Amino acid sequence: FDALRDYTWLLALTGELNQALAQCAQVIQLAETLGDSLAIIKSEQLLGAIAFVEGNLDEGRSRTQRAIELAEDADLIQRFKGLIFNMATLSEIGGDYEQALAYHRRGLELIEPGESDGLRAMHQMGIASLALRDGRPLEADRLVRETWPEIAEVRNQQVILDALVVKAATFLEFGDPIRAARLLAGVDKLIETFGRVLIDIELADLAELKERIARAVPADALALETAVGHAMSLEELGAEIIVPVQPVPAQEPAPPSLLTRREIEVARLLVDGNTNPEIAAELFI
Repeated sequence: FDALRDYTWLLALTGELNQALAQCAQVIQLAETLGDSLAIIKSEQLLGAIAFVEGNLDEGRSRTQRAIELAEDADLIQRFKGLIFNMATLSEIGGDYEQALAYHRRGLELIEPGESDGLRAMHQMGIASLALRDGRPLEADRLVRETWPEIAEVRNQQVILDALVVKAATFLEFGDPIRAARLLAGVDKLIETFGRVLIDIELADLAELKERIARAVPADALALETAVGHAMSLEELGAEIIVPVQPVPAQEPAPPSLLTRREIEVARLLVDGNTNPEIAAELFI
């Protein structure tokens, strides 16, 4: 059963969706024949994941929710707690941010002390993303800074990219597009190195961030910062992530000058080293 299930999932990941969907019928039939709770949960998990890859969000959510319910009933949810993260992600994609947050919190409750498979960090970055969508960038910044040591230790490419995108967004929100540009260049480099691991909603957020940065940073400066970000190591990118964001103070209007326009001109000429006769000649006094 596991071999057939894994083969079907590989077909879906490599773009052979029609063949994967055809194989699903065999996976379900075999699971029902076995009559094993574990096999049935795995088949529902597979169907939910393939539906998501296919772009059928409603089917993906329905299958994933059923797999969670079956795992809960069979007292196997600890073994399948990754399903909770999947459901949180599907809820966020569907625009149900309240439900997404509830699943992320449920997922964190299921993680036992000492576990370090990256799932905790993935939930934390999911919550940080929701905080950004809810207009709470300071909360998002706190989460990414506090979680980064675990992210750096686990080195899960997905969660590293999530952290970089979240931090870039917080820098941009607080008026630091230069740092944001560097981090997004680091994201591009990692994607080029390891391939695409961001889902469509994350790629859309990334594209929007790039557009906002392009409007905020002159083209020549943006090209320079992009080159800098491409050259940064993971440790250097991490050093940027743990920098707390600082709101940019509003520019205060310059106080009115106590000098007249003519007096300002004289002062300028004095600063330039002109003598009194030269100043008089310059100003036609």
